Amino acid sequence: MEYNKYMQSKAWDKKRKLRLKYDDYTCQSCSEKDKPLDVHHITYDRFGYERMSDLESLCRRCHEVKHWKRASIVFEVCRTCGDFLAIFVRKIILLGQTWTQYTCQDGHIRSYKD
Repeated sequence: MEYNKYMQSKAWDKKRKLRLKYDDYTCQSCSEKDKPLDVHHITYDRFGYERMSDLESLCRRCHEVKHWKRASIVFEVCRTCGDFLAIFVRKIILLGQTWTQYTCQDGHIRSYKD
């Protein structure tokens, strides 16, 4: 399943909303309730068929910190917003395929199959 297509699907939106509700709309890292939340994949082993235990709700700052641990950081222009920002580059392996994911600090995500 293509990463970008799935992340924009109704199936993902439904699963994302379930996880947010399960976590009481609270960041599972810092307990923040008043900031927008992302749903983070702890593992991609069941991508597209995630269990709730494969996911966690995180505020944007905590989500970025999780990705920093597995990402290299470059400073360049974001292709989505046009701002000069820190871009987090990481490799993801999904269903035996390798993808390179670029995420700017504003949260814009672009993924490319290697």
